[in-house]
Amino acid sequence: MGFAVVFYRPNAPADSDGNGDSIVKNVGENVGENVGENVGENVGENLNEPQKKIIELMAKNAAISAEGIAEIIGITPRHVERNIGILKKAGLIERRGGAKGGHWVVKTQIT
Repeated sequence: MGFAVVFYRPNAPADSDGNGDSIVKNVGENVGENVGENVGENVGENLNEPQKKIIELMAKNAAISAEGIAEIIGITPRHVERNIGILKKAGLIERRGGAKGGHWVVKTQIT
């Protein structure tokens, strides 16, 4: 069996029926309002040096492997894979095809 915890915020503004539904609705309406407005404008500012080098190498050689990147930039293949995961999640790179015959697609240019 488990237990439940309920938090009450006594000073929270209530809506007309007092249950707070309109607050949640208003938050939901504004989410994403400015998303994408500045996307890509400052790409590279929040990337570390290995991530920038990984993108640069993938742009030059779309078939490069994590092991190949690791040898060139001097970090372990595991660190390369971790950084690739971060770059994929950020939408900056994409892998098309399989591990052996696939290639990297760089979706942004690093300056």
